[in-house]
Amino acid sequence: MSGLATLPEFAWQLIVEALQPRSLTDALCSLQLPAVSRDLYASPELAWALAAAVGFTMRKVSPRFRGEEELCLRALRRLRRRDSSFALEYLHDLLESLPTSCETRAVAVEVWSLKPGARLPGLERWRTHRETLLQLLSRDSPASFRWAQQLPNVMHFFPAFRLDREIALLAVRGGWQSIFALPEKLRRDWQVALAAVGFDGGVAPLLDRELLEDAGFVDEAIRLNADVLMVLGSWLNLDQAMLAVKSFPLDGLAGLPSTLVKRHPKLWRTAVQLDARAVAYAPHEQLTRDDVLSALRRCPSCLLALREWREDRDLLFEALTRKGSLFARMSQPLRFDRRLALAALGNDGMALEFVPEALMDLELLRVALTQNGLALAFARAGRSDGVCVAIAVAQNPEAAHFSRLQRC
Repeated sequence: MSGLATLPEFAWQLIVEALQPRSLTDALCSLQLPAVSRDLYASPELAWALAAAVGFTMRKVSPRFRGEEELCLRALRRLRRRDSSFALEYLHDLLESLPTSCETRAVAVEVWSLKPGARLPGLERWRTHRETLLQLLSRDSPASFRWAQQLPNVMHFFPAFRLDREIALLAVRGGWQSIFALPEKLRRDWQVALAAVGFDGGVAPLLDRELLEDAGFVDEAIRLNADVLMVLGSWLNLDQAMLAVKSFPLDGLAGLPSTLVKRHPKLWRTAVQLDARAVAYAPHEQLTRDDVLSALRRCPSCLLALREWREDRDLLFEALTRKGSLFARMSQPLRFDRRLALAALGNDGMALEFVPEALMDLELLRVALTQNGLALAFARAGRSDGVCVAIAVAQNPEAAHFSRLQRC
């Protein structure tokens, strides 16, 4: 391996690629190269390549690189980008090997962005340094990394700033801190609560009751994050409720109190007009047949969510002519209705699988096979009928395969 510097560029790239680890074991093996590879082991190129691949244990690197802050930072940043449990596994080894010369504020910020609770003697002095914490909180949210612990309540690890309102605002706004782990005084703070809602609208219903009873606060929360309209139904006034069903017809209506919806039918009618599925959350005593018919013509599946109407055969017929696969979700007695079976098969021949044997005849088979030749797989009687097989193969040549099979 002497003469390493004279290797062609492509050869060097192949060596580095071969040594880049894919797991913790691979990483440790790559850094324990045999004696014949000492030139490669001591090369800065390999150190930088390993840092870019997964990060590395600093004590395994050639001594002349151990004090390089930039190399350590590169390894830490690479771990931040990895989306796997390996990053957390390898982080411990990397932190344990940090040399004193790398225990700087920049390294502290990178370490704590990965693991706020990491305790390293050389970095502890930075925990009481306000600028260090501010720099950490300006980083990307920890929630953007799937493998990172969600909402780590970072201020628990920086107790000197537990009552610092500015720090709390930044921490909550960036997803570093759950508002519910803050002191009560900060939890009731308008701006802190709004920062929490801005990051995650789902926390809104759990906020302090006094805040939610304030229409001004709710308006501001909606302005910051419209998602709260789906979860604050019990706290919305009529105007806000109307905005909820216009913005989120299905979830917005589902989250509103039934008393409010019954008192103001315009809410559910608006929602259903925008999304037919919302009919499932309309007051059943206010729904008319025309309402149901209009909704199922746009979304046939919504009929099955309406207990009072899902057994109505005329409505079912309308739904099946638009989505034959609904036949599989009908009650057993209704599947014996020949009219409904024909409606379903005319739209989706594969619904033949759910047609009772007692009902099946050549007319039903031919309707199904004309729509989808592969329905021959469910047509035991049709496989020996030349006309049925011909219809199926004409619709889909692959149906010929089923004509030679015996039904189990």
